[in-house]
Amino acid sequence: MCTFAHRSWKIAIRTPGFRLKIRRCVSVHFLVFLFVLGCDLPEQPKMVTITNAPVFQPSSPKDIHSVEQALAAIITVCRLDPGLLVVDPLHVYLYKNSLSFQIGIRGALSLPINIGNVAAVANANTIYVDLGKAGSNESASKMWLLAHEYGHNVQAAISESEFRGDVWFGEGLAEWIAAHVFHKLGWQDYSLSLDRVAREVSHLRDLEDNLNLLQTRDAWARINRSPQGRVRTYSLAHLAVDKLIRKKGLATAFLYTKTADFERSFEWRWKDFVIEFERYISTIPRLEPSVPLTPKAQWRINDQWTYSVKHIGKVFQVEKRFVREDIYLGLPSYVIKAGQEEHLFDKETLGLLTKRNREGIVYRVSNSVQSVIWPLENGKSWRALYAVDTLGLDSVRFVDRMMFVTGSEEIKTPFGVVKTIKIEAYGRERGRLRAEYWYYPDAKWFAKSREYDPNEGLIEEELVSFKVN
Repeated sequence: MCTFAHRSWKIAIRTPGFRLKIRRCVSVHFLVFLFVLGCDLPEQPKMVTITNAPVFQPSSPKDIHSVEQALAAIITVCRLDPGLLVVDPLHVYLYKNSLSFQIGIRGALSLPINIGNVAAVANANTIYVDLGKAGSNESASKMWLLAHEYGHNVQAAISESEFRGDVWFGEGLAEWIAAHVFHKLGWQDYSLSLDRVAREVSHLRDLEDNLNLLQTRDAWARINRSPQGRVRTYSLAHLAVDKLIRKKGLATAFLYTKTADFERSFEWRWKDFVIEFERYISTIPRLEPSVPLTPKAQWRINDQWTYSVKHIGKVFQVEKRFVREDIYLGLPSYVIKAGQEEHLFDKETLGLLTKRNREGIVYRVSNSVQSVIWPLENGKSWRALYAVDTLGLDSVRFVDRMMFVTGSEEIKTPFGVVKTIKIEAYGRERGRLRAEYWYYPDAKWFAKSREYDPNEGLIEEELVSFKVN
């Protein structure tokens, strides 16, 4: 999710197969070494050219079955928005694996050093995608990745050359455009995207990161590779660009993209903006810290909860009812009837174990999902580490989160304003906010939850009614 300027790039483009006989530094011995280890060998990328893209407005990521369709949806949003540009033609290079991607954009001289978690790069009217890291065509995360890179294509079209401004601004504007695309498609309201990055930055505010540290690409790359680096770079930059656009307008952001002159574009001295932005971060509200010691809920037969579920492209209600106890892999469990499925929860922890329907298991985890560690109390934190296997998908997904009890919060519900205990889940390595839960003791479960699923996108549940013993 970035741009590169590298001399070897042009060589890679002229020879999309990056023929190894030209880069003799990759020896036969090295290729044999890769073969012995079972690694993927480099392959030529598939090149796709998109011009006069058709109007395409998918209702959810599952309606997207190719990169061409994903970019058609992105271009449709930009075409209908008078503030954004359409880049046409657009060239996309699809690399089958990470080794092919690295040689294609960096050249064989970069081996054996790898480029970490970079899944795509963009330059001028071209996007380069590592299919090994980008995810499936139907995933929300891949759509965000492509919208972000297209944001760099827009910046290149505005500047009529390589973007020369600070790195944080270029990356933050690309994030702003990606969030804007999701909003216009109806997939995730922009206010939620902004609230997510604000929560992330607020959670790490004690690290004292600031924009002065993110002006060069080397500094950006170094901080991005550090713990919670995704938040310390992309989230911080998105928040800063949003503040500029809200105060000065999108046109001024595009003027800076073209001129790289911050003070003339925004009529704001750089040092004054940095001071105001840091003040703004310090004022992002934190929750009331008083959380009483809250023991584990005791579920009883016929306890029931009705939730309104908002998922990309659909809204529906589901009733969940505790119907019986069972044993799953030797663990005593509660069986919750949820629509046409049964969800089994660990009796000891109330952690989800599996989901099944008439045909059998459709979802399972390696161990109890540790959304809650009892008792809940102020400042408590724990690590949630487990593997998820969703039948029908090709791979197992590993979840590694740090969970935090962040405070008490009053929220509006269909049955009134209630006081809840807020739990936030952050990715342990990159620092992204992955889930939010509002536990309501009177209901013995969550009054509201949000999951930022990399495949499904945003999933929200709100408690509509409940009846517990």
